[in-house]
Amino acid sequence: MEKCHKHNKEHVGGCMWCGKRLCEFCVARKEGLKLYCEICAQQLGPPRRTIPKAEPKPLPPPSLPAQVEVERRRMPRMDNDGYFDFTTVRQ
Repeated sequence: MEKCHKHNKEHVGGCMWCGKRLCEFCVARKEGLKLYCEICAQQLGPPRRTIPKAEPKPLPPPSLPAQVEVERRRMPRMDNDGYFDFTTVRQ
C-alpha cells in the first residue's frame, strides 16, 4: 500500500504535474480525475473554463402537407356494396 509523501496516509492519486503521491488532505485542486498538490495548483492559476456557443440547428423544411397528400392518395375507395376496393386508389 502506497502512502502519501507528507501525511503518511493512503494515497488517492498523484499530482498531474510533479507526480507526488497525494492523500485526501494533500489534494489542493481537483479537475475531474486530475489531482494537483498545493504548489502545482498555485502555478496553474484560476481555472479557465470556456463554454462553447451552441449554434442554432436549422429547422427542417415543413413536410407535413406533402405527407398528408401521400396518405390521401393511398386511401382506398368504397364500392357500392360498402366494401373497400383496394384495386383503385382515390386521387
